[in-house]
Amino acid sequence: YNNADKALRAELVFFRTDFNDLVVGGNLGGGGAATTENVGNIDSMGVEMLVAYDHGRANDWAIRTPARLSLTLTDASLDGNATNTDPESLFQGGVDGNKVPYIPEYMINGEIGVEYRKAGAYLNLTYVPQTYSTASNVRAPFRGDGTGGTVAAPRHRPTHTNIDPAQKHRESARPTTTSSPI
Repeated sequence: YNNADKALRAELVFFRTDFNDLVVGGNLGGGGAATTENVGNIDSMGVEMLVAYDHGRANDWAIRTPARLSLTLTDASLDGNATNTDPESLFQGGVDGNKVPYIPEYMINGEIGVEYRKAGAYLNLTYVPQTYSTASNVRAPFRGDGTGGTVAAPRHRPTHTNIDPAQKHRESARPTTTSSPI
């Protein structure tokens, strides 16, 4: 939906991705070898919703005040047991139905801004809840294969919020220069 006269825009997007025999690179950060491995199948689906409104534009002000809010809901899980055996792998120990590492179940993003002629300043905030850091979905260290090779803690990525100020300057009608100090 896009209504330029009322300065209102809304979007609703559904997505689905199925990975068959997903191949991932080795975990170099953990001291592992740079080999690739097949970790099995992954199903990912969700919805993304966005609403944007510009009060300044709606009231025909010289200063624009764009604001937007988006929400992404994602269900990403293993479709079958992970097939790899590398104890350093993010997918080691993953079983059918477990959550995929580092993919949040939801994410919220909001932005407000002020624009005047060719310049604009914006503040963007993104909230990401806690996610698992391995497909085993365990929140503490564990001995991956039962005989050795523990995978390091923590087993989840903590909740975090990113705040990103930015400025924009438009030289002409098309090119745009954007900078962000963070």
